[in-house]
Amino acid sequence: MAALLLFITLSLLTVRPAQALPEKLLDSIVAIVPDLPLRQRLKEPEGSGVVLFRGGYVATAAHVMGNATTARLRLQDGRQITASLIGSDTATDLALLKADIDLPVIDQGVLPALATPVCAIGNPFGLGNSVSCGVVSALRRTGTGFNRIEDFIQTDATVNPGMSGGALVTPDGGLVGIVTAIFTKDSDANIGVNFASSLELLLRVATDLRDYGEYRQAVFPLRIRRLNMEQDTAAFGVILLAPLPEASRFQPGDAIIEIDRRPIRKPADVASAIGLRRSGDIVDVVADRAGQRITQSIELPK
Repeated sequence: MAALLLFITLSLLTVRPAQALPEKLLDSIVAIVPDLPLRQRLKEPEGSGVVLFRGGYVATAAHVMGNATTARLRLQDGRQITASLIGSDTATDLALLKADIDLPVIDQGVLPALATPVCAIGNPFGLGNSVSCGVVSALRRTGTGFNRIEDFIQTDATVNPGMSGGALVTPDGGLVGIVTAIFTKDSDANIGVNFASSLELLLRVATDLRDYGEYRQAVFPLRIRRLNMEQDTAAFGVILLAPLPEASRFQPGDAIIEIDRRPIRKPADVASAIGLRRSGDIVDVVADRAGQRITQSIELPK
């Protein structure tokens, strides 16, 4: 009986956010139909998008657009409008479109805590906006193999084909991520391991796409390699290969364990941490040398 009550309680917790979501939220989430010749039609012929900036700017997943440069946006009220591709980035699988009319911009949320409720909203199988809710399963997930630069929020909220580019929101309707990937084995159907690029990464990339038409990536100036448990003494991190003038306090063999307070466990964590910054930014890097923590501020090359 206790186990049954626990199951019911958890179930109620996962459905509660759907009842509390503001109705106006759906006006900021659109269905996307890329304009492609029949022979180039994608496996998922429709996707989703989120109105991110004023002026009709709609963010989506880059794979939703494929090679298309224009798309039809289907709004919550049934209207269809045309949008043009402003820019697309394959390293992060993010893209930005622009429509010629202003659209209601989605509210931005704050990074949710582990196990807190979230909802995914998108256009599954071309059916139109649908809401599914779950919890935050993991934060700052990297190295999944989907993108070269990843900063994922993992969730068990149901996500199916057509929801790529849709919103991941908190119960008050604040955007915390954009749905980009479904982890599956033999099918594209949801198995409860789904990923949304964080709002922080989305804003970083989409701002560049809006302002420059491309994502201008920062570069980490230190050469590193993956930790080898058989030959390295460090418990975690990535190993520095060669010293540079920019990092005079570090030595080859030091283990980089933190960048800007983000834990570093593998090279993909470095790509994520640096991908969020801009050329010329100063980052605080922490290394481990035989149990001693060494910190140095490094300017990312311009």
